[in-house]
Amino acid sequence: MNYYVTVIDDRKAVVDKFVGGDDVVLSGFAEYIDKKGLVENSFAVVCTPSHKFDYKVVNKVIEKQIKLKYLGMLCSKEKLKDFIGKTYEKFGKDVDLTNFYSPVGIDLGGGGSPEEIAISITSEILLISNGKKGPKHMRESINNDKYHYWKNKQR
Repeated sequence: MNYYVTVIDDRKAVVDKFVGGDDVVLSGFAEYIDKKGLVENSFAVVCTPSHKFDYKVVNKVIEKQIKLKYLGMLCSKEKLKDFIGKTYEKFGKDVDLTNFYSPVGIDLGGGGSPEEIAISITSEILLISNGKKGPKHMRESINNDKYHYWKNKQR
């Protein structure tokens, strides 16, 4: 996708086997942010092996007031409710979560395979990167009603 991808994991076995990242780092998740930070206006996807690590990462971004274009957290709706409650408790209800996306990804109607989740997340990042408001089918970009073949209109 022509993005510079940094992968951070605190498990050596995962880092040693990971293929495809531009920078694969063995480090604690929140500790990496403390030491290296994150590039402003970048895109970050939080998908650690545990919700407690996810919360620490997102909280670190909030604490350090890092301005990201996209901060996505892979989670269930139930986990999100728990996270939002704890975040409001810690930072107050005025905390800026404008660029926070969770559950992460676009609803593509498919299953939950890792590949489908990756496509869904990448689609969401592309929408935001390109300044689009929401997903729509490419055919909907046709401006001339004469070519709206899917609307079953009589001409």
